[in-house]
Amino acid sequence: MSFRDLSINSIQTFEADVFDKATLLQTLNLIKNKLFFLEDELLRSNAKLEELTLGDNQLNKIPEQVGFMKNLQQLSLQRNMISSITSQTFANLTDLEYLLLNDNRLITIPDKAFLRLRKLKILSMNEGEIGSLAFKEKNGSVRCRIQFGVGESEDEYIQLDDIEENMKGVLRSALQQSGFARILTDSSLKFLPCSRWNVC
Repeated sequence: MSFRDLSINSIQTFEADVFDKATLLQTLNLIKNKLFFLEDELLRSNAKLEELTLGDNQLNKIPEQVGFMKNLQQLSLQRNMISSITSQTFANLTDLEYLLLNDNRLITIPDKAFLRLRKLKILSMNEGEIGSLAFKEKNGSVRCRIQFGVGESEDEYIQLDDIEENMKGVLRSALQQSGFARILTDSSLKFLPCSRWNVC
């Protein structure tokens, strides 16, 4: 069986070996359950998985094994309780085309978080939920932090063309390092609210 739909079942947890025999599994739908934790070994035998839907659960972290599923093309993690990702969380998912992270508890996106997602077409995140993008030096000190959110009125926004050239360069450089530059076009960038971003 290449498809398994276990959505809307009030499932809270799985035994680590429950999918071990499903080696040909390509699509796994676990949306709208009550999952709060997944064993890192849960998907160890599912290397052919292309679509994984984990939205509308209570997950507080992304299972480590997900980061090694090199055939994954669609990953849905929306409406969970995920509070952090690392620069390595998605580093091996080079075939990923759709990544849904909206309605979680993410505050900061680390350096190079999406840099290797060369095939990414859709990245869904709440602009108001992502409070800042932090870019750190190798020693851990913060080199640059861009804070942003949704403003209450059109007046709170600044056009990209109006940003001072030195600030514009820092903004572009920081976004490029995280991989955002390929995802956010200039037309999207110019709607960053001036009252919510700074560089430190």
